[in-house]
Amino acid sequence: MKVYQRILIFLLIALILFPIVMLPILSSMPKEAFRDNTIDFSGLMDNYKRALSVKNYSLYFINSLGSAILGTILRFLVVASASYGLSHYEFRFKRLAILILLSTLFIPQDALLFKNYQTLSSLNLLDTWTAIVLPYTFSASQLILLYSGFKRVGREYFDSSRIDGAGDLKYFLYILLPLTKAIIITLLIQSFISFFNSYLWPLIVTNRPQKRTLQIALSMLGFQDEGDYGALFASLTLTILPSLILAIGVKQHAEKALRRI
Repeated sequence: MKVYQRILIFLLIALILFPIVMLPILSSMPKEAFRDNTIDFSGLMDNYKRALSVKNYSLYFINSLGSAILGTILRFLVVASASYGLSHYEFRFKRLAILILLSTLFIPQDALLFKNYQTLSSLNLLDTWTAIVLPYTFSASQLILLYSGFKRVGREYFDSSRIDGAGDLKYFLYILLPLTKAIIITLLIQSFISFFNSYLWPLIVTNRPQKRTLQIALSMLGFQDEGDYGALFASLTLTILPSLILAIGVKQHAEKALRRI
């Protein structure tokens, strides 16, 4: 690798990590430090206490975490089932079905907001986790990646499992998933972060404060209006913790897997 390529990679990594590193640093500064433009890290405990003491904060966090987990599971079941059927079976109008599914990539999501809201309202699903995740349980981009991953698995694995008497579910769980583990883990992380950080749609389909997610609550805590930026950054730090924990856990799992090779 050439020197300029290493420099470019280093700059890109620094650019990505900069906000993650700065968040906990800024969250330790008291309110006065932001007002006086001074450096002071004595407000760490007070900022996190104020962030956690906000009414219903833990409930907002549970709503975000619960809806993210539910959405990730449902999206994986839908996308994995579709990818398996399209990659392992032949049927009439298969290419047309793939084309229709992929065409959803070109539909602006904002154009569907009103119709999706009407549908969920008619089903009495507003103010529920189901309403938050249901319109986004299918992802055409994830279908492309998982379909390609399943197609790379040799057909001989599928034929051999059939000869041994294994059904679709057994082949899917014990052969196909382990062979495409890297792609699946990547898609699961992507789905979790997407659902957890969602803002506009949860704001539309939740009316009661007790049903709102953490992303919505952050804009309503009032820390920014009061100039209490330390508590605001503390709240943001707590918000990204699940994603960081998930990323660290996946990294450790990947390192263990590489040691076994």
